[in-house]
Amino acid sequence: MLPGLCTYAVLSGLIWASLLQPLAVGMLVLLYDAYWLYHSTSLGIRVIAAYRRMRHAEATDWLAQASAMEQFGRVHHVVIVPTYGESVDILRATLQRLAGQDFPTQRMTVVLAFEARDPDAHRRAGLLQAEFGGLFGNLWVTFHPQLPGEIAGKSSNQAWAARFASERLAGEAEVDLAFSTITTCDADSRFHGSYFSALTCQFLSKPRRRLFQPVILFYSNIWRVPAPSRVLNSVHSLWQLAKLTRTDKLVTQSTYSMALSTCMEAGYWDGNVIPEDSHMFFKLLFKFGPEVQVEPIFLPVVSDAAESAGYVGTLRSQFEQEKRWAWGVADIPYVIRGLLRMPRPGRWKAVYRGLRYIEEHLSWPLSPFLITFGAGAPGYFSPGYARTSLGHLLPALSGYLLTASLASLVVMVVVDCKMKPAEANPHRLLGLRRMFEWVLMPAVGIGLSALPGLAAHTRLLLGRYLEYRVTPKLAEPETLPLLQMEQVPVHVSSGQ
Repeated sequence: MLPGLCTYAVLSGLIWASLLQPLAVGMLVLLYDAYWLYHSTSLGIRVIAAYRRMRHAEATDWLAQASAMEQFGRVHHVVIVPTYGESVDILRATLQRLAGQDFPTQRMTVVLAFEARDPDAHRRAGLLQAEFGGLFGNLWVTFHPQLPGEIAGKSSNQAWAARFASERLAGEAEVDLAFSTITTCDADSRFHGSYFSALTCQFLSKPRRRLFQPVILFYSNIWRVPAPSRVLNSVHSLWQLAKLTRTDKLVTQSTYSMALSTCMEAGYWDGNVIPEDSHMFFKLLFKFGPEVQVEPIFLPVVSDAAESAGYVGTLRSQFEQEKRWAWGVADIPYVIRGLLRMPRPGRWKAVYRGLRYIEEHLSWPLSPFLITFGAGAPGYFSPGYARTSLGHLLPALSGYLLTASLASLVVMVVVDCKMKPAEANPHRLLGLRRMFEWVLMPAVGIGLSALPGLAAHTRLLLGRYLEYRVTPKLAEPETLPLLQMEQVPVHVSSGQ
């Protein structure tokens, strides 16, 4: 209940504290705006640095570097692709990107992790097995049953698939589990063609307790979604890029990799959680200690923005996706308990990372409201204070600080334009209009970020726990052609 209580205490404080102590509220809002200026400036600098590192990584011959390493021939990669309801076309695009890796795909195992409750799963599995079965060392299919005590979702599904894959691979003489990685992704993740070569370099040169995080860019369908959704997903993409420069507080998200042995020792993913990515990181941190860190791989994994039928349907889908992401607030009690139980050596680095995680989730529903309404609240609710010299000065200073923070927004717009894929039918006037879409940021920040975050905090406060809902994804209007492959049987997990 504590996260939700903190959120509502701050939001309601803009009213009751402005009535009781307007000067104190004005001073606190001014301090927060100063912090926001620092935060936004830092973000702009890190976006530029991370963008340059990504371009350098894209130009690097990772396969040549990996091939020169002594243990290169022993490395095997396992890829878990959890799916529920996604179309064959979406999964096909993901598999095509995996099949197009420059790393030897015969040393890759891909597991299509379906849900047993999906009535169309077997048909889609058969089509994809027939099309891609000869392109990897293994292409397996699992059908995850609903087990007692589990929450239906990505975490429980990929735990089932990972157990199946590790058991099967343990019986294959040519696969060394000690030199195997496991990668989990979304059903619509399009990997850069050198990702697994870069992962091999990192895996062989870093300690085994490391996790590896690529750049997540929500650009696959960016020109098909409405302008508010386009702006929000651009911000998310830039934030995903910039945060890779801060390894001291980096936590895994969406698509990431680790040593298979580490995953097995930790007992795989927990089946009773929704935010599986951050939860898995903290689970490893609390089990193995501060040697668990996240290493960035500055190569893009391009995914779809939330999309549904129609303008309103897409915005509703975006709202639900944001609410599910904001449900990471439910892990705050788990993080606090784990930090308190950690042994003293190395605890402080873990405490700092945990506090940054908590701060990020608590500020999710608060920042847009504080930035938009904070400076004006004391004067609005206390007219007498508004007529004082400080009542005039503090809002003006807040305005100057927020105006100065717009410099980082200009940087983000420029980098976003460089990273976005080209429009299919570009038009000069339309391109100019796209630039002005960023004026929607205040409304988008409240309507599609703060309010979904507030909904997640409210549900946690009231004990109305969230169920996992798959974000709707639409395939491209013109699907990619089928590869002509020999028909192969569908291999499924035992007992399914």
